Amino acid sequence: MRTYILLLSLMIAISCSKENQQENQKELEINITKTEWYTSISDRGFGEVYLNIEGNTNAELVTIDTYGDGLAGCYVVKLDKNKNFSEKIMILFHPNPDTLPKKYQTYVNAYEKSESPDVIDCRTGTGNKIRKLIESGYVTFKQRD
Repeated sequence: MRTYILLLSLMIAISCSKENQQENQKELEINITKTEWYTSISDRGFGEVYLNIEGNTNAELVTIDTYGDGLAGCYVVKLDKNKNFSEKIMILFHPNPDTLPKKYQTYVNAYEKSESPDVIDCRTGTGNKIRKLIESGYVTFKQRD
């Protein structure tokens, strides 16, 4: 009988702790409040596509996908103590920019937990993850002033 009561108590304790863990898990959010896309042609003739982005999150780590001339990477977004961010980053570049208007896109990734060390140029995250697609309107390459 004691064994039965002990096992029953243990099962109740385990099920309660799992319910509490699920209640404590937060749903990840990322709010983008500003996006501004623009282009530039560098002194070396490369076409560069930039993104000004602002927002906030409840995640521990936020990254933005970047692309060289077909080479994928990512940029780690700096979060302030209130988990707000404001960044200006180069999303991609082309060795031979043209004057045709084009649309560009990238993903903003939010991770529940940050993982170290840095992998190449970007930290990885663990736990829950959300991705948000950010797209530009039509933009053309312009020579720097």
